[in-house]
Parts: sequence; structure tokens; C-alpha cells
Amino acid sequence: MTWWVAPGKTDVKGDRKLRPHQQKRPDPLSAGGGKAQGCIIVRGAKAHNSIAAYADEILVTPTRLLTKEEGDWAVAFAIPGDAPGIRQVVVASSPHGPGNN
Repeated sequence: MTWWVAPGKTDVKGDRKLRPHQQKRPDPLSAGGGKAQGCIIVRGAKAHNSIAAYADEILVTPTRLLTKEEGDWAVAFAIPGDAPGIRQVVVASSPHGPGNN
């Protein structure tokens, strides 16, 4: 059996010059959406992930060494690609144009 894993990141880049905690709009970046009954609530987005639509699991990790102020982004976990609450927006494309394989 083949198991497909797609990457996800807790600190997707907004303004690449700024650290995660310095972003003007941290929500698309934040893994710190809250806590409920011993769980974390993850809120965010990952753009440009070609294999996600085919993946059995999405493995989410930070992209960089984080500072003390960036604890909300310092998580790692795996989640099924079709788990409740996961929404994937998929656009079919071809580098050769439609019908030009």
C-alpha cells in the first residue's frame, strides 16, 4: 500500500521580511486558534500545495526555527486530507494548456 503525505506549514509567509508574530494579519498563519478540552484549534491556510488533493495525510510543521514569541506556530501534527473542517480548493492546470499534453 502506498501512503501519500503532503506538506503543510504553520507559518505560511505573508510579508517574507517579517517573522510570524510580526505579520499584519496572523490568522492565515496561526496554529494558535485556541484550546478546547486538551486539544489545540488550528486556523490557517497553505497555498500552492500540488499534491494535497491526492494525499492521505497532511503533515504540518513550521518552516523555520521559531522564537519564544512564536509559540502559537510551534506545533507539528498530521491530519487526514479529508478530515472534517479541512477544505481544499483545487484548480486543474497544465503547463501545456488544455488538451495539449
